[in-house]
Order: sequence, then C-alpha cells, then structure tokens
Amino acid sequence: MANNYTEGCSFIPLEEIPQIDKVLKAWRILDERDSPEDHLPFNTDESGGLEIERSYGRDGAVDGIYVSTSDDWLNEQLFHRFFALMFKNGWITASCVGIECAMYCDKLRPGEFGGFYLQVTPEGDLLGFGTSALDALTND
Repeated sequence: MANNYTEGCSFIPLEEIPQIDKVLKAWRILDERDSPEDHLPFNTDESGGLEIERSYGRDGAVDGIYVSTSDDWLNEQLFHRFFALMFKNGWITASCVGIECAMYCDKLRPGEFGGFYLQVTPEGDLLGFGTSALDALTND
C-alpha cells in the first residue's frame, strides 16, 4: 500500500507583520486548546500538520513567520480562518498570505503527484489554484 503526503511552506517577512507577537500568541493559544471550537471560529481537531513559527535569519534575528504543513492533508478551513482573522485585526499587513503545497506518494506512479496554492487576501477571501495530478499537466 502506498502512502500519500502533502507538504508545503510559506514565509511572511517581518515588515508585513506589525504584530508578530500577537499572531504567534494567537496561534499558540489556538494550537494548545483542547476544544477551541467552543470559543473560537476554528476546528483544530485535525490540524493537518499546519505549523506557524518564528523564522530566523542568518544573523539569528527574527526575520518573519514560517508557515508550513507536513501531513497527509492540509486543513484549508483552519488556514483560511486563522489568517482572515489576522488580517481583520490588522496584525498582518501583507498583500496576501499564501501556501504552496506538493502532494506526492511514496510509490510514485502516474496520476499520484500534484500540487496546489492557497491564498488568503486582506479581505478574508480564500483563493485556490492547483493541479490534481501529473497526468493533468500538458507537455508544454
């Protein structure tokens, strides 16, 4: 039996996160709650491996936030709602927050690889782009 995986990442530079400490604290509180759906508009029972953490530059100073996922799927709803709330509160001023993900299989065969890109806009919209499999791509 083959195992399927989703891995993705994104980076938000420090200058686009005027309230980086608030963003990270909100994520930590959300990530540590046993039943956040009782208090927040999120469901993290199955986080889909979503992680949000400080990113450090070569000089050791914080240079932004690293958003990543590594699991068998990504919880799109959690990604969307969390960053829509961060924009609404003014804690992030980026033109958008996106995450690029690859889907692959440990026994790669035709049709078992693809990818997608999700983007949350400052207005709170979720946009998605992607391909479901290699065989959906053209030779061009």
